Amino acid sequence: MNFAHHAFAAVMIQAALAIFFPFSPCGAQDNTGAELYEASCAMCHIDGTANAPNPALQGSLIVNGPPEGVVRIILRGQSGQSLIDGKPGGGIMPAQATLSDQEIAVIVTYVKATFGEKKEPESVSPEFVAKIRTEEGTLTKQ
Repeated sequence: MNFAHHAFAAVMIQAALAIFFPFSPCGAQDNTGAELYEASCAMCHIDGTANAPNPALQGSLIVNGPPEGVVRIILRGQSGQSLIDGKPGGGIMPAQATLSDQEIAVIVTYVKATFGEKKEPESVSPEFVAKIRTEEGTLTKQ
């Protein structure tokens, strides 16, 4: 099996788990950003550096941009060819809309603080995520 087959299999497993276990992988609302990242993101993004075909989070224009961009990608996912930091890239990022607004807020705050370049990134609130979730038309999970 080549890497593309492994990546596809990982996405399919994650999608199947989301169908049969539609709850957050960590469950509790008080998990830390690191715990939620490990449970929901690290399977593909590992330590935030480039892991083909998954783009690096470290130094990413999206991570260093407004938090809205990271929230939208988490909610709707991303697939196909796209420009990632000005370079063509591919891969599949499945939507993580089954995460609660609180969990997404914690993950985004963690990702921006850990992989972004700002010394003091802003904290993302569940209300901010809920607003974007409504704009995206994705299922609301409190």
